[in-house]
Amino acid sequence: MAPPPINPPTGNYIEEYREIVEHQLAELDISFKKRNEAPATLSISDLGPLETAIIYDSGLSFEIMDKGYLCNISRYFSNALNGPFKEATTRIIRLRHDFPWAVYAMLDFLKNGSYYMYPVLLQQYPRITMLDLHVHCYIVADKYDLPALANYAGANCLRIVADALMLDWKFDDPDFYDESESLPCVNYHPYDMCAEAEVSRFLDSVVLLWRNTASSNDALRKEVVDMIKACFIKLMRLKSFQFVFSNLRDFRLDLEKSFGENGLVIMYRARKENGYKVAFEA
Repeated sequence: MAPPPINPPTGNYIEEYREIVEHQLAELDISFKKRNEAPATLSISDLGPLETAIIYDSGLSFEIMDKGYLCNISRYFSNALNGPFKEATTRIIRLRHDFPWAVYAMLDFLKNGSYYMYPVLLQQYPRITMLDLHVHCYIVADKYDLPALANYAGANCLRIVADALMLDWKFDDPDFYDESESLPCVNYHPYDMCAEAEVSRFLDSVVLLWRNTASSNDALRKEVVDMIKACFIKLMRLKSFQFVFSNLRDFRLDLEKSFGENGLVIMYRARKENGYKVAFEA
């Protein structure tokens, strides 16, 4: 049965929108399949001759995958399973220091070609967004050398970012950001779809991406920077963006470098009071 269309909510629109989304999840049967709980011990005797096991989530979860398929889609897994490492003998790979749901979504993508906003994930992290999940998947795709997943997650990231930057949000600081002023930290309701909430979530994902990628040459970072440049002045009239810009050093440097390649320099105009104002000089 097709899900009902989402009409503009009326009255208490947040609750109405929540009910609509929950109904659509039920109708679409986007159900969470309980992750396999890793046994106390897992050995090669538990695997078929062409299988390998991926253990993640601090050893709490695992997935059985076809070894040849993994090796074909990822140089990381190919090197691990065919190189001079113990994984080549045990055919058991332990993934460490990852967001468990990113690995779960990665494995879902490898099996089914896509991933979703899983209901149990939303229960555990009510404020996580689809953009956050795409960024998390992009991060693990880069780490484990999965170009198909990186392209899928990156393309979906850029689509959501483009939509967010096209919104008409309200300005809370039209002239400058004074660091002596308190930064308005608004905790928007997860189902609040106002422009300000969407931009706030976009900035959260910017921080997530820049803190988990190592180089300004990262393909997704470059694409996001180019999109931000097109509406940089508009964004700088938001204190939340100014705060990210001034405190996320690599993000600021990437923007400065990119503007510099276009012959523009971001000038920070000091005032007598604390704070600054930005302008461009060719």
